[in-house]
Amino acid sequence: MLNRTIRLKYNGLTSRELGVHKGVPQGSALGPILWNYAIEDIHKLFKSSPTLELVAYADDLTIISHGNEQPETTQNLLNQIDNFIRSKGLEISAEKSELMHIIGPGTRPKPDDLPSYSIGGRRIDQKDYMKILGVPIDKHMQLRIEDEDTWSKLAKAKKLLRYLRMYNVIDNTKDWKILFEALVKSLLIQNFIPMLAVDPRARIWADKNFLYTMMYTFCFPRFTSHNLLQTMLQVEDTAETVQKQLIAGSTDLNTSPQQRESYITLEEILLHGDLLSHIEKKASL
Repeated sequence: MLNRTIRLKYNGLTSRELGVHKGVPQGSALGPILWNYAIEDIHKLFKSSPTLELVAYADDLTIISHGNEQPETTQNLLNQIDNFIRSKGLEISAEKSELMHIIGPGTRPKPDDLPSYSIGGRRIDQKDYMKILGVPIDKHMQLRIEDEDTWSKLAKAKKLLRYLRMYNVIDNTKDWKILFEALVKSLLIQNFIPMLAVDPRARIWADKNFLYTMMYTFCFPRFTSHNLLQTMLQVEDTAETVQKQLIAGSTDLNTSPQQRESYITLEEILLHGDLLSHIEKKASL
């Protein structure tokens, strides 16, 4: 970590050595540990406001402000976080930060009625969708099925599977099932388990694209029975896969009580309707 230097090479030219006095080598095992240690105290800022939550993964910070929280309280917290980060010699980029208001079904608030926020005096751009820990979510708390990254990865998987089929690289059902689960199911289902539990529309989307990928791979006509395709590889539909994952999480001895409760709640929503129905049911109790 000491006496580190860097040099830049471009177009056959090399710069002089410059000393590196901040940060850690990218990809180092020590980097994440030092980062977590540096920002550990940031969680203490949320204790004074129980309706504000922090979801953090490395340097990806997501602040959740509930609807009954005053905008001034949220902005004050943002200011405290900004000051805390600056005290560590770091800086939050307002240009790379995003704001999204979660809007319930049937509500159409005017843009001027929605609060805006800023970091370091620079306004945060408002978005209709954003990625939270890699999961694309829109302002109606639904999985954003139009996500470009997901479609790009799915297209690559379909192309690879089609080539494997064309050249007869795989000739047994067991290996095909393993491949589809590794390349397609993980992409369409495993990555989005929480959202698929609360969004019936997304489950239909995942099932449809999984089966369409099978059709494309094996050159089946589009009117081929979906039940036939599922039986062919003995694959579960999205709802079954999600439920099994939630049950596994809720019964895992290493799962914390809070996490276990989240798994159980998600399974209840999956089995008895959607997120809105669940919220309305809780409100009526």
